[in-house]
Parts: sequence; structure tokens; C-alpha cells
Amino acid sequence: MITSNGYPTIQLTSSLLLQGPVTASSFKILQATDDPVAKTVRALVQVGPNGSNNWYYVWEGDSYTAIGDWTDQDLADVVQYQIIQQYPPYPYTP
Repeated sequence: MITSNGYPTIQLTSSLLLQGPVTASSFKILQATDDPVAKTVRALVQVGPNGSNNWYYVWEGDSYTAIGDWTDQDLADVVQYQIIQQYPPYPYTP
């Protein structure tokens, strides 16, 4: 299953430091692919209104089997978690 329309821009709980002085406070899921043979769900995501697009593996293998019939909210929740893990919050205090 491939979806590409209808996903909203999701507001993050705080701004994230993407690179140098570039920050983002939202992300948009541009496309999601569900491959039952490979047991993967991937999402093409734009972080911030002017950010670049990146693919995220949302579920693979056992986690793919465990999620079963996922919803758009399930997808957004996992992608948000992955983005927050990838980028530090802004303002950043080490």
C-alpha cells in the first residue's frame, strides 16, 4: 500500500536543532509505503517547512507483525519519536 495524500503537518512539542542555526517545529509525512512481503513500513518525511525529505523505517520484522493494522496516528507517533531521537531539542543545552 502506498499513500501520498492527506497526511497533515504535525506540530512537534518543541523546536529541534536540525543543522547549525536551522530549526524546525513541525514535520510532514509525504508518503508511506507498506510492504507485507518485506515486512516493512517506511515513511518519506519533510522536517520543517523548508527541510529536506528523508525516508524513515517505521516498522520492520517483528515490530511490523506486532503493529498489525496501523493508523495514520500510529505512523505519526513513531515518526515523531524517531525525529526527536535524531535531532536535539532547540535551544540545545549539552
